[in-house]
Amino acid sequence: MISPTATADDLTADCEWCFRTVFDNSTQGKMIASYVLGILGIDKAVIVSEESDYGNSLAAGFASVFESAGGTVTAHDALPADVSTAGDTIRQTAEEIAQDHVGAVILLATGSGLAETALLELRAAGVDGTIFGSGPTSSRIFLEDVKRAVPGRRGNVTDGFYASAPLFVDSLNGDSVRLAAQFQKEFGDLPTWRSFTSADAGVAIVNGLRANGKGVASMLLARARDGIRELWLQLDSPEHSIPAFVGPLYFDANRTAPRPVAMGIASGNLYDSAPRQITLMSSDAQDMDGVTVIEVSEIPRLPCSAWCKAG
Repeated sequence: MISPTATADDLTADCEWCFRTVFDNSTQGKMIASYVLGILGIDKAVIVSEESDYGNSLAAGFASVFESAGGTVTAHDALPADVSTAGDTIRQTAEEIAQDHVGAVILLATGSGLAETALLELRAAGVDGTIFGSGPTSSRIFLEDVKRAVPGRRGNVTDGFYASAPLFVDSLNGDSVRLAAQFQKEFGDLPTWRSFTSADAGVAIVNGLRANGKGVASMLLARARDGIRELWLQLDSPEHSIPAFVGPLYFDANRTAPRPVAMGIASGNLYDSAPRQITLMSSDAQDMDGVTVIEVSEIPRLPCSAWCKAG
C-alpha cells in the first residue's frame, strides 16, 4: 500500500507493507512550530485538535518543538472528530480563546470540516490574530467553502490564515509545472498538492514494476509485490532516490517520504506561498551568523541532522 495524502503517524507504524509519498504529522507539526517561532516570532500558542490519531500526532509534533524552543502552549482544547456533534464545543472553545488567549497563534490540528467550523467560530468570537491550519485546509476548495458560509460579511475570515502543504501551485518548477499545465488543460482547473503526491505514488509503482524486469506480466502477484517493496526499501536517501514531481523520492525508516513542508498564506480564494520559508539543514549550520536555527530532533534517514532554518 502506498498513500499520497494520509499524514497520520500511525498509517505506516508497525506495517512493513505501508508507504506514503507525503510527510507525516509529527514532521508537519514540528515545522509549523518552527515557522511560528522562527519566522512569525510568536511565542504563545493555543492548540485546537480533533480527537483522532490525525489530531493527536499533529498536536504532539507541534508542542514538542514549540515548547522545547522557548514557546508556551497556553491551552490545548480537544474537539470531537465528528463535526456534526462538535458545534457547541467549538463555539465555547472559540469564546474562551477570544477572552483568555489574546495574541496567541492558534493551531487547528483537525480535518477540513472541523477546521472550517472552528475558523468561523473563532472569527465570530472576535479572534483576529494568526490561525494555522494543516494539509486538509490548504486548498482553494476550503477557502471557497469558508467564504460561502459567511456571505456578505465585512472583512475576510481567512485574513491571517496560514496552511501547510508539500507545495503550493504558485511555486512550482520543473516537471511539476508541466503536470499542472496538463491537469489544467484536461480538467479546467489547477491541481492541489494531492495531485503531485498522487503522481509521485504512480512514479513509485511504475519504477517498482520495472524493477521486476520484462517478466513482470507473467510473474506471480506475490512475487511482483515483493519486487516493488524491495525497490522502495532501497530508496532510502537522496543518493538512492528516483526523480518525482515534488522532488527526489525516497523513504525514511518509517516508510514515509521526507518532503518539504511549505507554508501558504490565504489570499482571496487561493493560497500564496509565504515569502519566507523554512528548510531542514545540517546541524553544523548552527554556528552561521544571522541564521535562526531551531532543533526539531532527528528524523530517520534524512541526509542531515534535522535542524530548521528560518529564512
